[in-house]
Amino acid sequence: PPPPPPPRARLDRPRDIERVMAAPAAASRACLARTLLRHHGRRRSDRADDASRPLAATARACRSNRRRGATWTTVRASSSDAHESPRSVVLEPAKCELLGNENGKYSLVGEMVLDSDADSLYAMLTDYAASPKIFATVDACDVSSLPDGKLLVSQSCRWKFMGVFGGAFPCHLAVLETPTERYMEVELHERGFIREFEGSWRVSEEPGGGVRVRHTLALRPALTPPYAHKIFLKQIGDILTDVEREVASWGGEEYVGTRKKAGEGAGDAEPLPAAR
Repeated sequence: PPPPPPPRARLDRPRDIERVMAAPAAASRACLARTLLRHHGRRRSDRADDASRPLAATARACRSNRRRGATWTTVRASSSDAHESPRSVVLEPAKCELLGNENGKYSLVGEMVLDSDADSLYAMLTDYAASPKIFATVDACDVSSLPDGKLLVSQSCRWKFMGVFGGAFPCHLAVLETPTERYMEVELHERGFIREFEGSWRVSEEPGGGVRVRHTLALRPALTPPYAHKIFLKQIGDILTDVEREVASWGGEEYVGTRKKAGEGAGDAEPLPAAR
């Protein structure tokens, strides 16, 4: 037969009773110590992950841009450059307004005041060959003369709204310049996507300083897109933003455009940058 089980220890002595009662407390303390150790190790791991997360994001962005064929240039800025903000040329922010809508013909106006030279700003607006570099809505531009003395400005333009609606269309405009007044009028020369179009640019010096740029539009599209008034307001606002960005890029200097470069001789003229 199997041997009988050993007799259970008797806890007759007070010391034995204290040892048994203290065992669960010791086990609890050991369990707590292991939990704290694991938590501390996890927090150290989290801090390491936090430190490596920006580098990982940069690496992913670089790989994504390499797949798209883009190139990156890394520039290490000094501590003084890090606190310098871009030069602002806006003295009065752009205001765009819908003046009316008569049977599908929308009239709009936009204006702002910039810290610039009035002659340089007007020269930039009439430098049509440079418009693909300056204006984001212009892909290409060609200029020729009309028999009545006006200029024929043929552009390939595009519009976009809310990332859903958009398109590209050719636009042929007859332009009449009045340099002495820093003013020009634009009207549609050939119908296409736009059935009716009139516009103007006026550059004037403000009495308190700065230059006011005023742009007007009146157009009737062949096909009215959804939210047409919002599209046209956004377009005129984007045009003024392009003007502001171009003026800021001069760094306070006068505008040197393709007309002036062409006058210096073919050998001195620089090629136009690609369209944005």
